[in-house]
Amino acid sequence: VIPAGKQEEFSFAFDMQREDVTVEASCLGANAVAKVMSCPISVSVLNAETLQDGKLRTNLQIDSRLGIPVMATVRYGWKNGTSQEKKVRVQGSTKASVELDKPAGESGNFLLLVSVENEQYKSAATYTYRMGQLAAEAVPRVDSSYSGYSEKALNDGIIYGDENTPWQQKAWASNEEGKEHWASLTFSRPMGKKLVIYWHKEEGNEYISRNFDVQALGNEGGWKTIQQIRDNKADVVNVAIPSPSKAYRVLQLPGGGSPARPNLMWVTEIEVY
Repeated sequence: VIPAGKQEEFSFAFDMQREDVTVEASCLGANAVAKVMSCPISVSVLNAETLQDGKLRTNLQIDSRLGIPVMATVRYGWKNGTSQEKKVRVQGSTKASVELDKPAGESGNFLLLVSVENEQYKSAATYTYRMGQLAAEAVPRVDSSYSGYSEKALNDGIIYGDENTPWQQKAWASNEEGKEHWASLTFSRPMGKKLVIYWHKEEGNEYISRNFDVQALGNEGGWKTIQQIRDNKADVVNVAIPSPSKAYRVLQLPGGGSPARPNLMWVTEIEVY
């Protein structure tokens, strides 16, 4: 509370995920303590896919710390201004698959806006969905991971993200040993005509691998190289797939990473169309 006739500007920042925090501030020589409660409902988009009947299936992770069952409304906003909503029962941690009717005219890449709310609380998430993108249904595998990183980032649909995207979701990174590093996507059946690799960018720096092979799993097992790429300078690499395969792998040669960190393989996303 600031006395009448007085004013003072001050600011503070904090990172609040699932826990409540206590904020201390000083104003006009007096100290104040306030408890800030984080939203007890959170939502994240795991992936999305187009079904054969043209519908869009969105797989969500919804968490509630309320301790009681709640019926939450999941709202989806499309770039054309229309929206849809579904009801989801939430208690604790819940994975929900929601099928939607894709609006006419939605094509290419678009932003899917998802919010979960009840009478008191609201949580929101965004997800960039790419029509025709198949990698979301693949199983990612890697040779190794740098501390804190996970192969799940390879096909989570998040490309570069924004200032609100947790760094663990922006990219996968290998360990930094001077050997071959690789990342692969495995499908339940042969598919794909094109593979796209997005190399990592961070704070104005590009970590573009220079020397690597793109491989497909052969019918009798074993990896077959479909394209060798040397002295690469492109941050996004498109590779044509000659025939569909059940698995694809990007293999970085020893020391073939970026000039700044040649023994590290750092990938934002791998897509298959």
